[in-house]
Amino acid sequence: MSNPSAAVLAAVQHIMLYLRATKLDGLTYHADAPLEQRSPDVGTFNLTTRRPHYHVITDANLETDRSVCGAIHMLGGAAISAMSFRQHSVAPDASVAEIFAASTATTQAIHVRELLHELGVPQIHPTPVFTDSSAINPLAQDGATPHRNPFVIRRTRFMQEQKTEKRISYHHIDGTINPADGFTKYIPRKSWVAQRNYYTGAN
Repeated sequence: MSNPSAAVLAAVQHIMLYLRATKLDGLTYHADAPLEQRSPDVGTFNLTTRRPHYHVITDANLETDRSVCGAIHMLGGAAISAMSFRQHSVAPDASVAEIFAASTATTQAIHVRELLHELGVPQIHPTPVFTDSSAINPLAQDGATPHRNPFVIRRTRFMQEQKTEKRISYHHIDGTINPADGFTKYIPRKSWVAQRNYYTGAN
């Protein structure tokens, strides 16, 4: 708002109207299912199946000058953390942007796993990290990357290590139903509402 324009003021007004219309909405956590992940098999991701166990969803958007990343940490059927942030450098392609998003979320997930263990919610199986990048799981599998940038190689090796140690597992998700999509770019309202209902526990 340091240099307001008619478009900026209209956007702010839209946000205020939205907040007013949704003031009774919130996060709904469900206690009707165990928080522990009972099996390493996470199945196919969809927006209508509630996953009470801890899992993470990431996304990245390369259409800006610096890629925008999104990450949602889910537990008990709703988000316990959600963030949207810009990368500190320009990603040369979409795969690097996705690697940055997934590796950043992985770092956060390791700390959350330890915290949950201290709170009496053991993390026996690897924490699922869902991403709509088809390159993440193969990269984490063998650590091979076509990029020679040490920054990218270091993050790729880090993800490989976490997968080898069975702390994290990486899974592909259809980009059209990725709940983190709205944290990185504008999406149509119908898609956004369906994704919002997933991470707020409204389903």
